[in-house]
Amino acid sequence: MLLKVYLKKKKITMLEFAARIDVNVSTVSRICRGVVVPSRSTMQRIFDATDGKVQPSDLVQFDQGNRT
Repeated sequence: MLLKVYLKKKKITMLEFAARIDVNVSTVSRICRGVVVPSRSTMQRIFDATDGKVQPSDLVQFDQGNRT
């Protein structure tokens, strides 16, 4: 499940979630937008804080563009 979907479903603000996982709210925003891939430790904290609903593979965006 995407983090932004989880937060919306659970009605948790990015600010609240950032406090839960001990990161800056801007970091949560960038993760939700797919701008950054979180570190392994942050991925683990997200996994734990969401009771496994958000998997590390949900946090990594792969470019499916043209490859030659």
